[in-house]
Amino acid sequence: MPSYRLTDSAIAISLYDVAGMDADTRVGLIAHIGLAAKAGNVQLGVPFPLNHMVPPIETDDLRFPVHVMGRCNLDSDEIRQIKVFLDEVASELQAQSQLQQYIIFPHFQAPTTGNSYRRFNCSGFVAEAYRYAGITLVDTNNLPDVDLATLKDAYPAFLTVLNSDRLRERLGLKGSGPWGVLMPAYILNSLHRDDVRASAYVARPTDMHFPSPL
Repeated sequence: MPSYRLTDSAIAISLYDVAGMDADTRVGLIAHIGLAAKAGNVQLGVPFPLNHMVPPIETDDLRFPVHVMGRCNLDSDEIRQIKVFLDEVASELQAQSQLQQYIIFPHFQAPTTGNSYRRFNCSGFVAEAYRYAGITLVDTNNLPDVDLATLKDAYPAFLTVLNSDRLRERLGLKGSGPWGVLMPAYILNSLHRDDVRASAYVARPTDMHFPSPL
C-alpha cells in the first residue's frame, strides 16, 4: 500500500486516499495533507478535490495543488466509517472560528467541558479519520521532537501566530519547543508499507520529508 511522489503522468486515486502538497521552503518537506474527496486521477501540481483541515475544515476543496499521495485500499466499511467521521466533525465545527477548530500540538484534542467539538491539525484530521475506521496509521504517543524553525517552514500561513508566544500557545505550542508534532509526511511514510493495518508506524526525525531520507 505505497505512497507516491506524483509526476506529469496521471495516477488513480481512490475516495479517502491521502493527498498532500510540498512546502515552498524545503525540498521534500510536506506542508499539508487531506483526504481525496472522490475517486479520480491525480498528477503533479494539479489541484484535486480534498476534504481537509485548512482551517477551517473544507470539503471538495480545489485550492491546493497535489504533489504526493498515499493509498490504503480502504474497504467499503472503512469508507462508510470515515464518511460518518467527516459528517460528525463538520456538524461540530460549523459555528466555530478557524482558530477554535485548529490545533497544532497535540494533533487532536477531544471535546472537553469547555468546548463540545474536536480540534485538529491537518495531519490529525487524516489520522483520526482513519483511526475512526479502525486503522491507526502513526504511533502518536511516540513522535519525534520538531523545532519552531521547522514548523515555520511547514506552516507558512501561520507565521504571525508562530512568531507570537501568546498566539502560539493557543495552538497548543507552549514555551519555545521543541514539540512532538504529528507532521504531514509521517502519514505518507506510514502508508508506504506492505501492511498498514498490522501496526502503527513509529515516525523518525527524517520522516517529516517524503520520501524519508535514508
